[in-house]
Amino acid sequence: MFHSFINSHLLYCLPIWSCGLESSLDPLIILQKKAIRIITNSRYSSHTAPLFKKLQILPLKELTIYTKLTLMYDFIRWKLPYSFDGVWIRNFVRNPRALRNSNQFYIPTAKFKCIERFPLFHFQRLWNNICHENNLLCSKLPKKIFCENLKKELFKSVVINCSKPRCIECI
Repeated sequence: MFHSFINSHLLYCLPIWSCGLESSLDPLIILQKKAIRIITNSRYSSHTAPLFKKLQILPLKELTIYTKLTLMYDFIRWKLPYSFDGVWIRNFVRNPRALRNSNQFYIPTAKFKCIERFPLFHFQRLWNNICHENNLLCSKLPKKIFCENLKKELFKSVVINCSKPRCIECI
């Protein structure tokens, strides 16, 4: 039910519209948490991290990372339309010498801080930080295995951050 009614709307153009301000995603995060609580018949104030893990559904912030990295995986494997050719380049294309970071993506410098969230700057930084040194997230793996490993890796960052002084669930 969640995947058909809610997740399908969240996934529509997610790699692009998630590049906006994080504060613009807050209402969607609240709606996603509310939907998870309704589906699991939990209380309105219950923690959602265990619910997300139990249902194997990524929270919105991790879902944005997941979609961006799967898009980069498709880019590396030449599965995207031809209009994406040359959008992101690796360092060995710019400099043919064998350097320690030659297999990483080149990240151009942005003149303004707000531009660093745009796909031209952010996607390859995300790939370099998460997937470059991780053998479980190698672009040579089949896509299904890559996506499963990526999901497992992203679930590691889903933790409970409770700041309520007398939380019923944390006692």
